[in-house]
Amino acid sequence: MTTSTVVSSSLSFVARKSDREVIRFGFIFIPLGTAKDEDSMHFWSVSNVKPTACTRHGDRRTRFKRSSRLELYMMIVCLIHSFSIKSACHKTHHINVVARHHNMFRKQMPSATLIIRAKLLDHAQRHGLRRANGYIYEPFPTSTHGHHGQCTAYRERSAYEDYINEVLADLDVYTSNPKRFDDALKFLKTCTDPRLPPLHRDMDLISFANGILDMTTMSLYAPNEPDVFHRVARHYLPMEYTDSPLTPHLDVIFQAQSFDASQRESICAHVGRILIGDYTKPLCFVGASGTGKSVLMNVIQSMFAPGSVVQASSITSGRLNVKDKELILWRNMPLDTRSWRKAVQYSIYSRLPIVISSNHDSPPDMRDHIAIVRFDHIIIEPREDMSKCIIEHELANVVSRCLRACIS
Repeated sequence: MTTSTVVSSSLSFVARKSDREVIRFGFIFIPLGTAKDEDSMHFWSVSNVKPTACTRHGDRRTRFKRSSRLELYMMIVCLIHSFSIKSACHKTHHINVVARHHNMFRKQMPSATLIIRAKLLDHAQRHGLRRANGYIYEPFPTSTHGHHGQCTAYRERSAYEDYINEVLADLDVYTSNPKRFDDALKFLKTCTDPRLPPLHRDMDLISFANGILDMTTMSLYAPNEPDVFHRVARHYLPMEYTDSPLTPHLDVIFQAQSFDASQRESICAHVGRILIGDYTKPLCFVGASGTGKSVLMNVIQSMFAPGSVVQASSITSGRLNVKDKELILWRNMPLDTRSWRKAVQYSIYSRLPIVISSNHDSPPDMRDHIAIVRFDHIIIEPREDMSKCIIEHELANVVSRCLRACIS
């Protein structure tokens, strides 16, 4: 059999029509160059071929008709089109298969969110970290650990934002997308995983470098003593507790304002009640700038953990977020009565102590609800930073003095 050409498409079966014509794979093949008359310009096409029609050229069940050249061209175009459709279907099937394999690969790989969360939790578990009030807390050195290595005090490591950037700085899935920071921050705020548990503190304990102070009994315990080894202190002060009442830098402020012994004890007692959490009247320091008001505000603030203090102001609108807080500081209270009344309302509904500083005297109708301490004299000497000196060298003694005055 010589070179053949495709004439038309039929059913997909193999049959031999004659010595000159063959149906193969659904197409009729006719040898070229065999016709010597005008019939050579025409081609045979098959129609109504049934699967059972394994026919010869003259079979009655198969009818043939002559086709013109135009009809032949049309059939060839249809044939090419059918091949294109089959090729397109094959490509589509290939794309679908590749997509399925890609999806399976993606399912096997963890998402960026899971990678970031796992990184944070593994780091927190490895270092024994806790979380509270928007801060990450870490254990203190081994000297403050109780039995079986259980930590009895924690200190502030960093805020949530700083902790995220510190732990994930070398993680590509975090640095490649700025939105990952917001996702990580939201996760830390709502985390319930036991690898990063919340910090539940005992409000009666303060941890020092040489032991743990129970403010209710004024007793200093070693970290491994049974009375405190299973309890977590509320705050850590990086200094030794000596139970000494000597506070020379604080006395400079008291002497400049000409406070007598009873007034000094009254101020210290009020601060002691604030420290142990007893609800009392808002404490207000009133006076001009440079009289020592801000120094006392800073000293009182340093007695508390950073995340447990609320900073309020006259522009505060709505209610303050006082959940898990221990103290409200209101600096630069203005003259208007509305702000003073708002501060008193905060102290009532939150049951938290409030310390206020203002350059203006309180309104007459608010004086019965506020404990006012007037600062009338500007401190000229010494010129060093009074807040820094008291906090770094006298804070433990200030705590002891205030607690002793409160108990007495």
